[in-house]
Amino acid sequence: MLMEKQKCTVNQIMAALSKKYNVVTPVVIASIFAHDDGGKLLRRHLRAKFAADMKHNHGANWIWQTNDATLKNVIEYAHNLWAVDNEWMKKFIVRNGESK
Repeated sequence: MLMEKQKCTVNQIMAALSKKYNVVTPVVIASIFAHDDGGKLLRRHLRAKFAADMKHNHGANWIWQTNDATLKNVIEYAHNLWAVDNEWMKKFIVRNGESK
């Protein structure tokens, strides 16, 4: 699904996540970018780009605390690949750039 890139920053996404969630999983991140595959596409990218640095074992859950620096790196990576879902933005990001 191709969407126009939104004017939502990584910091805005991180602020919105920290207000709504204690932990973040690939399913949550996938919803930000309108992927309804349960996080499968994102997990493929995570294995290719982040698994070695994180010493992540294949099959183990990907879970981050909202203040985890690695989560911000993952969000930045996804943000560079995909547009933020308009519906997600309406729910969590208000017009002046603050998170709801």
